[in-house]
Amino acid sequence: MASYDVLNINVGGIRMKTLRSTLLKYPGSLLAKMFQHGSTLCPMTKDGAYFVDRNPASFVWVLGYLRSGVLPPNLTSEQLEEVRIEACYFFLEDLRLKVDDALTGGASFIRCNVSGVDHEVPMALFGNIPKHTIINLMQFLIGKDFLSSKNNTLFFHNAEALSLITNSLRHERDVTTDVALGTNFYGY
Repeated sequence: MASYDVLNINVGGIRMKTLRSTLLKYPGSLLAKMFQHGSTLCPMTKDGAYFVDRNPASFVWVLGYLRSGVLPPNLTSEQLEEVRIEACYFFLEDLRLKVDDALTGGASFIRCNVSGVDHEVPMALFGNIPKHTIINLMQFLIGKDFLSSKNNTLFFHNAEALSLITNSLRHERDVTTDVALGTNFYGY
């Protein structure tokens, strides 16, 4: 078997075809491990297709990225979040970083709405923390109902929530602990 073999894959019940070399493009990824010669990580269906138990709608965008190196420009923020989940699952760090840039508009700021007022918070406010780390933190906080997100804007329930996050990050404190404890750390 060569790396240019055409593979039949069944992703969540939807059949797709691609080259093995496409799936092997990022050697450290789970996809590369699943589809390297001799791997037993990906089961076969009765009709000989490799079965991948993931969301086919999101996987199409992952496969498109593997083929072209770019994301479609018309993905909604919800679709980008789905692609991000798949990128994390398959250990596709380059794709995850591109999704993070797309979610933030590639900008040097994060859009925030604090108590109904829109703001563009400069990334510099967060210190030297990488943008993807901030995005990961924001997703954690969204899961804890500390803030919400829609249309690439973070909605803080009040100004203290934004202040807590930025101050904790600037002082290299564990924001997740601060949030869990309700710590209000305002030292500049």
